[in-house]
Amino acid sequence: MRYTKIIFWALVLFGVGILMAAFVAAERDSFATKQVKHYLAIQRLGEIARIKHSHSALHTSYARQARSDGNYAAEQLFRTIAFSERVQCRACERAIHNLGGEVAKPIALEPKRATTADNIAAAISLKHRHRTTKSYPLILRSIASKNRYVTRIMVWCDANDTHQIALLKAAATTADTIATKSFEVCPTCGYISQQEPSTPICPQCRTAATAFVRF
Repeated sequence: MRYTKIIFWALVLFGVGILMAAFVAAERDSFATKQVKHYLAIQRLGEIARIKHSHSALHTSYARQARSDGNYAAEQLFRTIAFSERVQCRACERAIHNLGGEVAKPIALEPKRATTADNIAAAISLKHRHRTTKSYPLILRSIASKNRYVTRIMVWCDANDTHQIALLKAAATTADTIATKSFEVCPTCGYISQQEPSTPICPQCRTAATAFVRF
């Protein structure tokens, strides 16, 4: 009877040890998986942040050219888009810092001198190309990784690109003498509003409309 109890408790302790080892291994694998997901999320956000930073500098250059051409409506639109791109860049950077990463901004190169009409066409083409080759694939990967936080930011950026393309296309079909319009930009997600907000919050991120930056 005594040996039976010893064997019984030995088996119990052995079973507990196996369960503990399995638990530790699972936790280690779970931690490693989370680390990999964070690393991939940081890389994707970093790519978007670098692109947005470059696009902001590019549109600032386009705004200077529009002013030189006397197209003040285009200048205002370009400056509005440049600010929106900076806001999106900062949103990506905040997310990266929250995930424990850092961002290195690239040096933005000045574009070749061209007319404002050419710059509008180039901006439209650039945004279409960015959405097709970068934005869509990164959003799909982020959705597959089930990271809602990162996916939300990327969807904001893509939605803003879509809206900016529409604004640029409208500018391309108007005369240079068109009166300037009033724009407002959400300081959280970069959403561009063409008029006084009809709602008290941003339709994308729900930031209070009173915080919008006017152009």
